[in-house]
Amino acid sequence: MNPSKLLDWRGQTAVIAASGPSLTNDRPSPFCDVNIIATNTSWEKFPYADVFFAVDLLWWKTNIAKIPKEHKHKCWTQDRNSAERWQLNWIRQSARPGLGTKDLHVNGNSAFGAIN
Repeated sequence: MNPSKLLDWRGQTAVIAASGPSLTNDRPSPFCDVNIIATNTSWEKFPYADVFFAVDLLWWKTNIAKIPKEHKHKCWTQDRNSAERWQLNWIRQSARPGLGTKDLHVNGNSAFGAIN
C-alpha cells in the first residue's frame, strides 16, 4: 500500500479538535477560513472537518460504521491495517517522540499525531 497524497495546507491555519472532556461545543463556524482536523470521536461535533484522524485499529474497528459514507474520504490513519481494511487514507509513521519532518510521529495518540 502506498501512502495517500498529503493535503497541502502550507500557509493556512489548521485547528485540531481533540476528543476528550475539555472539548466543548464552542467551535469554528463551518464557513470560517481554517482547516479542521477532528481526532477520534470529535468528528461527531465537527462533521464538517476537513480530516477525521485516529491512530489505532481498535478505534476504527469500533467506530468506522458510525461515520457516514459521504465522509469516508476524510478519514486518515497511520495504521496500515486499518487503512487497508476500510480503504482509509494512510500516512506513513514512526513511533517516535517529537515532531516529524519526514514522517508522522504519533507518540501513541491521535492528538499528538494530528499536530504533526
